[in-house]
Amino acid sequence: MEKKTLTFIFIIAFAASLPITSFAEDTALNWHWGKGLRLQSENKNFIFKFGGRIYHDWAFKDEDAGIRISLGELQGATSEFRAARLYLSGLIYKNVFFKAQYDFAGGDVDWKDVYVGLEGVPLAGKVKVGHFKEPFSLEELTSSKYNPFMERGLPNDVFTPGRNSGLAFYNTALEKRVTLAGGLFMDAGDFGDENGNENNFHATFRVTGLPWHAGKDKLMHVGFSYSYQEATDNSLQITQQPETHTGPIFVDTGSIAADSQNLFSGEAALVLGSFSLQGEFM
Repeated sequence: MEKKTLTFIFIIAFAASLPITSFAEDTALNWHWGKGLRLQSENKNFIFKFGGRIYHDWAFKDEDAGIRISLGELQGATSEFRAARLYLSGLIYKNVFFKAQYDFAGGDVDWKDVYVGLEGVPLAGKVKVGHFKEPFSLEELTSSKYNPFMERGLPNDVFTPGRNSGLAFYNTALEKRVTLAGGLFMDAGDFGDENGNENNFHATFRVTGLPWHAGKDKLMHVGFSYSYQEATDNSLQITQQPETHTGPIFVDTGSIAADSQNLFSGEAALVLGSFSLQGEFM
């Protein structure tokens, strides 16, 4: 409770130092369509965006003799609502930003991106606090709307931290050709609350660069991510299903005694017009 109070006091104090414009310009909000449904004031001191997405997955399965013996029958068709999301995001006085995105798939409501932050913080750049993705992995940080395949790769689900509750900064250098990001996180559940385990601390960092950039559709991207994670209750367990969300678990290491784990990821991507190539090693 004290941490949240301090955070909002900081944001209010920062916003209070911003220049004040006429009340009429700020309160005259207009609807328009620009990369989604937007509501904004004439001077753009208040910008709000509304949106959502729906994914409905279908899968038809069959198995060979080996899988049938080890896992059982997989034949038949399955379907699920993979995502049913609604969100509201906004920018206030060009410095205070926020987003609240909730997912109704699975029969309950889960938190996705729920955060508030500040632009233009000295040295740090952009700072945000809440529940969001840790800065790790190109494929993980790319929205599912823009990934080249319907499912992310197998290493992604196994090793990437995903969304957790924390505080992070994001900055750029060398005319925005280098990005820097890092943060401290707590392993959190579907509602942004910590899981209540003895150890659940994460420290995650990412740096990327554009060694070659010849326009929006011609570039080479490289990056590196690192995450230190305390092991929950002094144990780790790695499980994975095939690259279909409706599939069963194929790999399960069981519980492994450990104090912590260190995750590393190298990433690269090349874009030449309509041709693109990307990969990661974790």
